[in-house]
Amino acid sequence: MQVLLVLYSLEWLRTMVNLVQLRQEYGMPWVRLAIIIGGVALFTALSALVFRHPGLQKKYHQVK
Repeated sequence: MQVLLVLYSLEWLRTMVNLVQLRQEYGMPWVRLAIIIGGVALFTALSALVFRHPGLQKKYHQVK
């Protein structure tokens, strides 16, 4: 799951770059778009780290 979340955050960043370029080509404002999608990408990437915390690892240990 952690790998998928990192990949999804990279996809958000790729999408952000494409949309920013498109808006720049048309002379439209793009900073707010970059901030919002960048925040979503950051949140998605940080979500991959949630279960790295020792307390959560102990509580939600994986069955081997």
